[in-house]
Amino acid sequence: MLTNLFEVDTGNWITLSGVVVSAVSATVAVVQAKRAATAQVAAASSGAKAETERRLARSAAEDAAIAQRDAAAAAKRTADAIETQNRMAEEKADLAEGVPWQLAYKTGSTYELWNDSDTAKFHVQISGEGVLRQKVERIDGRSNAEFMGLDAMSVGSGVDVTWHRREDQSDEPRRWTGNKPSKR
Repeated sequence: MLTNLFEVDTGNWITLSGVVVSAVSATVAVVQAKRAATAQVAAASSGAKAETERRLARSAAEDAAIAQRDAAAAAKRTADAIETQNRMAEEKADLAEGVPWQLAYKTGSTYELWNDSDTAKFHVQISGEGVLRQKVERIDGRSNAEFMGLDAMSVGSGVDVTWHRREDQSDEPRRWTGNKPSKR
């Protein structure tokens, strides 16, 4: 019987080998189908993950735009508040200063311009009909500067004073007008 087993004819061997090749091909096809299905699931998962990340990125961009708008509005409110404080401080300084100048006669043709306030005045210009024009860089509070007056009969007695509160002249110049006092 064993001899009969090996005596299978050539046609049967070809058929058997065809069956074996078909079985191997089918097994390879099943393995590849499983791999393809796994890759398809992974691709779908990656697509969903990419969509989620896109939504998160868009949401983050929208949140950043809102935060930037809010920060700009807060900065404007802060700038407005600082501007209001500066204006109020300037008004308070104006009220505290009142009329800062007083004129006094010294001797001969010499007069004095007194700073009656507690704060220094900068870049003080003394001019007018009755004055030889003079510029003084600084007059401290409760201090004075001398200037020469013109005392001819037809010359007026007006004195114009222009000054700054800030040494860097970043403020608006202030103006005051007075008259030379009479000689005693």
